[in-house]
Amino acid sequence: MPVVDLLPEFAAMVRQARSEAQFKAAFWSWLDDQYQGGPLSPMLHDFTHLWSGTRRAPSLAEAHEVVEKVAAQGFARRAEAVLDRFGEVVGVRPTNSVILVVGLGAPEGYSRFERGRNTIFVGLDHRSNLAHADHFEVILAHELSHAVRDPSRVVLADYGGWPEMSHDDFVARYPFREHLVSEALATAISEAVYPGRPPERYVYFDPDEHAWCEAHRQVIADRMRRAIEAGEDYRTFYKEHAVCQGAPACCDYYFGFHLGRHALEHERPDALLTMPARALLDRFLAPFLGEFLGGRPVGAPVRSAATPQALTSGIQPLEGPVIPELPLLPRPVRRVYRELVLALDDDPDAAAAAADALQVAAGEKGLLYAGAPYEVQPFPLVLSQRDLHAIGWVARRLLRIVEKVVDIYLVDPEARAYFGFPPHLEELVLVDPGYRRHVNVARFDSFWDGKHLRFLELNTNGTAGMSLSERLGQLALEVGPGREVLRRHRARSLPLRERLREALLDAWREARHARAGEAPERVAIVDRAGVPTEAEFFDLQADFRAHGLDAVVVDPGELAYEGGRLLARGAPVDLVYRRLTTLDWLNRSPALEPLARAYRDRAVVMVGSFRGDVAHSKKLFAFLTDERWRDRFTFAERAVIDAHVPWTRVLRPEKALYGGELHDLERLVVERREDLVLKPAQSFEGRGVLLGAETPPDAWAREVARRLDGTHIVQEQVAAPTRTFVLPRGGRVEAVPQHLHLGQYMFGGALAGFQAWASQELVISMASTERAVPVLALPPPPEDED
Repeated sequence: MPVVDLLPEFAAMVRQARSEAQFKAAFWSWLDDQYQGGPLSPMLHDFTHLWSGTRRAPSLAEAHEVVEKVAAQGFARRAEAVLDRFGEVVGVRPTNSVILVVGLGAPEGYSRFERGRNTIFVGLDHRSNLAHADHFEVILAHELSHAVRDPSRVVLADYGGWPEMSHDDFVARYPFREHLVSEALATAISEAVYPGRPPERYVYFDPDEHAWCEAHRQVIADRMRRAIEAGEDYRTFYKEHAVCQGAPACCDYYFGFHLGRHALEHERPDALLTMPARALLDRFLAPFLGEFLGGRPVGAPVRSAATPQALTSGIQPLEGPVIPELPLLPRPVRRVYRELVLALDDDPDAAAAAADALQVAAGEKGLLYAGAPYEVQPFPLVLSQRDLHAIGWVARRLLRIVEKVVDIYLVDPEARAYFGFPPHLEELVLVDPGYRRHVNVARFDSFWDGKHLRFLELNTNGTAGMSLSERLGQLALEVGPGREVLRRHRARSLPLRERLREALLDAWREARHARAGEAPERVAIVDRAGVPTEAEFFDLQADFRAHGLDAVVVDPGELAYEGGRLLARGAPVDLVYRRLTTLDWLNRSPALEPLARAYRDRAVVMVGSFRGDVAHSKKLFAFLTDERWRDRFTFAERAVIDAHVPWTRVLRPEKALYGGELHDLERLVVERREDLVLKPAQSFEGRGVLLGAETPPDAWAREVARRLDGTHIVQEQVAAPTRTFVLPRGGRVEAVPQHLHLGQYMFGGALAGFQAWASQELVISMASTERAVPVLALPPPPEDED
């Protein structure tokens, strides 16, 4: 078994680096070389999401620490010892290659089939290998089981495979029954080879996740039987809530572990590793289920609090307060929610009164949309420092990639043609605003399930809601339900308005070469009078004035450009905070010309600049994911895009790659209706968004044909996560599952805070029934428990 140890290469790179920048440059260059043909190439092509995700390249200090920890553990020697031990217990000595990976923090373990042979990759600096001194042995024994089973001719023939097929063919044909059996044997055999560890170690769960599975065996068993019978995708259970609401990811590993244990009691491991999945399930599944469920008849109904309910059914009464997803949240958040739910359940009437007080306070404090108070969901979204770091890491890197797209737009006529702005707007985009950052004020809209982050779009000019988000969090701490619990845990609302002021002033100082502390004489907040969000303009005006900035809210018709100065109601303006959207400029209203002339002449500093309109276009995500632009991005940038941006294309008559194959785009969109979403390239507030899954086939086909003109985009629908909101209703508190929509405010290139909404609908729009959710952040924990 040849062992390829990449630690020496990584250690040499770390030792030779003399600065952080030098190390990062060498690290990404090394990865690019590996991607092009090094030992890691197959893994990087398949599994970039394992090490991108919410991870990051190590700092130089972290890299030194990794090398110090890993170098002393003799992993190459230990790999040979694992092979010996595996051969003794299982009776088979694998001959495949093992690649020892370092520097990525991943993968934990990955056995990759390619043309009749498996290659195993193990991340020496994966957190589990660093946390457990013997985890390397457990994970390698697991992967060796796959390496023996996957190439077996009788196993392959069971599902229509053949030894010489490629990895892509292998993945395309791999059925759920084979996945379940393979993981059952790998988990149970790793225990047989290295016994005595806690059972959760063999299925890669934390104790809370394992405890959840132990408490819900019937639910898991019923769901696994349905998946086997329906022939579901083998990746079905890799996401949370796939068994039911509140279930951890990979419950099939837990179920399989016990199935594998049962099989090993009746058959030799080498015989099981070459037994077709159909034969193994026919022989062992029924008797195993009777044992697994404690002697109950197979399929017998069992009452369970975790039995999934349709989202539209809405309410699950609390029999003892329950948040199904609680075990999957960071420990500090778990503590807050447990105490919060107990406090609400202890006095539902007081909780209801506090919820009413929060709604009233929102109106009294001017948190209005179109003149009416925002509807408020009184149960907060609580985020830990780990959450802030993980989300912020991804959002910052994606925003840097967005900045690069604007750079490409400025120099490449082909890119400008792709975005398709009319000449008058393109001319304004090419004007230098006087500061370097193209996107100073923005908000990503995303789905986030607590671990995985998928972005839907980016809003730049016209970004709203920061006053609502900050002040609603403050009100939740002052008058909301459970405020004593939240204050005791030092929860806080993030200072969005302060961060907005800093971003605006930093851009102004850069453009005017001003010193720190200098400020413009007058700021104009510019948007059309009467827009639904105008209450926020006046809140920001009051905030600016409270911090020594003369500010005025003006309609563009109240601006004039005279004598080289931009005037707002006759008085000079130094800084414009632009809230006008791209649509306003596409319509070419004459009232906009004074501001456009002042901008062209650099007579005023305007934030956001017209360069932000490139990022605001819904075509941005199409540019990021379209294969024709892929070579414009580095390997690290592509990894972030692939992990967090859904497949998107400009909707027009052309060919497009989808699922690795070339399709006629119109036909593809019609045929894959249930997986796709249509959006106008220039829009906001969910206007014109159409979900294929909610649209009849004939109406969808007509809409596709009508929008096939390059002014719309089509995007792969992202699965919307649900969160449980515990709400006082009718003299008790109830657990209400709703979709969680999360926005990330990016001011000055950094994560500043969040906007959260809860709704029954998948799309937030003017017609939806969403409610604003207070977002609160916890301080760092006193010890490393997050």
